[in-house]
Amino acid sequence: MKATILGSNDSGKKDLFDILSGGKVSKMKSKLIGSANVPDSRVNELSDFFKPKKITFTQLNFLSVGLEPTFPYEDLRASDMFVLLLKAHSAYEGDTFDIKASYEDIDLIFRLKDVELIENFIDRHKKDPKAKKEIEACKTLVELIEKGETDIDHSLLQLDTVKNLGLNSIIPRIVVLNVDEDHINTALEQEADFKDAYPEVKYSKLCVQLEKEISLMNDEDQEMMFSEYKIEEPGLNKLINAAYDTLGLMTFFTVGEDEVRAWTIHSGNIALEAAGKIHTDIKKGFIRAEIVHYNDFKDNGFSFKTCKDKGCFYLEGKEYVIQDGDIMHVRFNI
Repeated sequence: MKATILGSNDSGKKDLFDILSGGKVSKMKSKLIGSANVPDSRVNELSDFFKPKKITFTQLNFLSVGLEPTFPYEDLRASDMFVLLLKAHSAYEGDTFDIKASYEDIDLIFRLKDVELIENFIDRHKKDPKAKKEIEACKTLVELIEKGETDIDHSLLQLDTVKNLGLNSIIPRIVVLNVDEDHINTALEQEADFKDAYPEVKYSKLCVQLEKEISLMNDEDQEMMFSEYKIEEPGLNKLINAAYDTLGLMTFFTVGEDEVRAWTIHSGNIALEAAGKIHTDIKKGFIRAEIVHYNDFKDNGFSFKTCKDKGCFYLEGKEYVIQDGDIMHVRFNI
């Protein structure tokens, strides 16, 4: 799962990238890719009980990209989603910002470039009688993108021609407003206008400068800071979880003394697909899945025996639809 952080040079994207990566940075084609654990208290509680040799959280990978005129548009095509970081505070007296205009600038860049890509495809194939269906679909898509439509027919987006174009305006996105400390828990004057104009766009707020300070503190000092600013958890946690939710992802667990591990799957995935996440051999030899939901497991003292006695321990087949929070053990034979 990879998210790309997009923002102007004064949006705070470099600091946000540095905080999120926490030193977990790798290079890919000269680009820096950071990674961050997806926070999940369930992993912590399961680990406290099993005391495993290894603890593995799910991870979000991300790339930070500026919005200069020559920004690498092609590099964005591998993104699963975009995080649009918008400046929403005054850095000095007299400094101004406009979150709606900033969002529209980014959106316009995406739409113009996508329309150009689609129209180039149409020009290249307009004399090919075999491409008539694809061309009609592309013409429809151009009209929708030019209008700024976001609710585009899924069947249209799943056409091979459309997928191969690598369009960015249709990639899921969330907006993050980089506010000052005074507006972490209070609304900006511009928020109402933004929500009215783009009700379908998910957005959250955080103060990058404050998050930077918190990231350098020990646990005790962090708790004091949370209390002072009346926040329950770092804004970065909310950002990571929002990205996870936007992509329609959820988590299941495998547990034991060797490892407690969180696994990422898409909502609607079945047990057989989840088994394949663990290991291809487990998927090939799948017999049954032993399922206990995390809440039931916790409510019953983290005891599989008690869960069995109370009827919340299940044996499921390969077509079982995994639920967020399921603890799974696969019976298999190869």
